[in-house]
Amino acid sequence: MAIAKPWQQFQGPIATVNSQPCFCEAELQATLRKVLSRKLGAVNVAIHDPAAQRIFLSLAVYTPEELLPQAVESFVGNIRRGSPRGTELMEGPANLGMSLAITAIMNESQSQTVRVVCAAVLFAINKGYSKVSVGTTQQVCHPGETPGAVVILMQT
Repeated sequence: MAIAKPWQQFQGPIATVNSQPCFCEAELQATLRKVLSRKLGAVNVAIHDPAAQRIFLSLAVYTPEELLPQAVESFVGNIRRGSPRGTELMEGPANLGMSLAITAIMNESQSQTVRVVCAAVLFAINKGYSKVSVGTTQQVCHPGETPGAVVILMQT
């Protein structure tokens, strides 16, 4: 049995950062560093690489806490609710569940694109970006983005 078309590696930009196309991991990393080093402003990362999209798509469908092991999910939930005895627990970071889910994805992935984007998201959360959401271009509809991209939007 013959294959009509040989398998081809993905052609085109692997991602866009604030509508600026990045064609390799080094370019993606440099662009993310430049954007995140400026004053806090919205950062929109659209992932076009199919292998990386499959990994981030779970964050578009499920909440970060749902992707964590059950014991960790319960712990994150307890931190958010506070202690049942009335003593206050220290408030965790606003994106504790997202930080843990991103860390797990980064540690499990073999994709360099995924690792670069995960590191940038963790840096942004630590820098003060309190709103991090993941969706698809069909959900967020940013002009100029190709359909089917997984989009990570980071805002202060």
